[in-house]
Amino acid sequence: MAFRSENRIPKRRPGQKLADSLTAAALNAPAEELAQIEQHIGRNLGAEVLDWPIVDHFLGKVYNSSAQPLYPASPRYEIKRSQPTWTLKAKDLLTVEDDLREERQNRIVIATNLAEAATTHLVQVDTVVHVFGVVVQKFTPVVHYYFFHGSSGITPVQLTGSGSNGSKTTAANYTYTVKTIDGNTTIATGVSPFYTRQFGKLTGAATRGHIWYEGSTIKLYPYEFPSTGACV
Repeated sequence: MAFRSENRIPKRRPGQKLADSLTAAALNAPAEELAQIEQHIGRNLGAEVLDWPIVDHFLGKVYNSSAQPLYPASPRYEIKRSQPTWTLKAKDLLTVEDDLREERQNRIVIATNLAEAATTHLVQVDTVVHVFGVVVQKFTPVVHYYFFHGSSGITPVQLTGSGSNGSKTTAANYTYTVKTIDGNTTIATGVSPFYTRQFGKLTGAATRGHIWYEGSTIKLYPYEFPSTGACV
């Protein structure tokens, strides 16, 4: 397997960790990202990391080739290679455009976000991420792509509720379809709030809220509000 020489890095010393063998200056990336990549390879792939494990790294934009992502219940994303937009406007220095120098077949890769739980898909379309191509060897050398974006903590979400509003003698019983904040990706359906509702009428179902995970269990805090009118 041949790789572009400018992407190669020096061999590691025996026993030297991947994150220790690279510097943020060499890859323009935090050591935390490199450590996450190494842990993922060793834990999930059971693979031997080659002496030149990182063969590619680039800016990319989260991309959907259709109305729904290819992996909606997974932290795997289509990533389109990008480059900074260079114009005379200072604000445009923070934006990117498609990297047309890449051959078409290499322009989009599938990459895993190491900051997410195993069944989530929380990063919005057009988000710019820093992607690493890592060589692993199980039977034959293969390049796997990773990035580290966001947090595995609290995440804002868009909600669609189904149920009733409650009254002075009953509690509301809305359950929610949970989507990414841009509404493009469904994260979960039929989710109830993590708390127990009290009796009383609400103004209606929540349209926004936030989630987090306890292990693999999703926890939802919907922004529900009590009605200021009389309970009926």
